[in-house]
Amino acid sequence: MTRYEDDRAQWSDEQIAALQSGDWAALDVPMLVRLLNGQTPQDVVRHLRKLLAALLKWMACPSRRNGGWSGIISWHRHFLRDIFEDDPPMREHAAAGLQGEYELAVYRAASAIGIDPEDLPARCPWNLEQIIDSEFMPGAPATPDDYERAYSETGL
Repeated sequence: MTRYEDDRAQWSDEQIAALQSGDWAALDVPMLVRLLNGQTPQDVVRHLRKLLAALLKWMACPSRRNGGWSGIISWHRHFLRDIFEDDPPMREHAAAGLQGEYELAVYRAASAIGIDPEDLPARCPWNLEQIIDSEFMPGAPATPDDYERAYSETGL
């Protein structure tokens, strides 16, 4: 049987054939369940990239921190921790792709906050455990002056 990670098209053809013929033993049930739940390796790296971008924005712009950013960070952390708990090899997959996803997240974050990507660290400054740790938030805590400046910049 072809592994999903090795050749998605071939894997899909094999799964369809098994379903059509009633060959239940040939089905890759764990991967089918992951696909139906949106928990594929591609989903993991997509969530990791979004989480990294949010952490970078949080770190780089203390004056613009808000509940939206913290909510995004919490949601992606929760999603990833659940997957890693249910499927430990997915943690290894995320750890192996961490630097590549970080590099993509740098451009996403820099574009979102209007800074040069060169202003952010070139290498991921956090390990996977920190990234998914609900107690960890990068950068110095925002000060009341940061919030006052952000408020005054909005013109409200």
